[in-house]
Amino acid sequence: MTVKGLLLRFFVSYFGLIVVAGLALNNFGIKSGSWVNSGILIGLIFWVCMSFGKKNRRYLTLNEKTTTVLGIIAIDLLLQLLLSLPAISASNLDVGSLLFVGLLHSALICYCVLFSCEQHLRNQKIING
Repeated sequence: MTVKGLLLRFFVSYFGLIVVAGLALNNFGIKSGSWVNSGILIGLIFWVCMSFGKKNRRYLTLNEKTTTVLGIIAIDLLLQLLLSLPAISASNLDVGSLLFVGLLHSALICYCVLFSCEQHLRNQKIING
């Protein structure tokens, strides 16, 4: 698996799960689902990074980690922005604030999960270290 494949897998899965979760929450009348988005983000980052390590029998290099983190953050912000456009246009939400919070949210989660995956793969003896 390549980093490009990892990011594509993340994008397709994240988009699908965010849409399904949003529809489900809306169906139950739940207005805010940021806790669901965080869970989806954490789970998917863990899944794609673990898959990369298992398929390649190694973990991401420093350059690959940087590309992965930046790619996941960009995908997260893009999807959050696109899926929030109806709410943004219907109210006075500040797009800059939304992007800033989204950036902090995705960066923190991405770094924490990315490095915990590496440790988990080492503990399972899937990768050396």
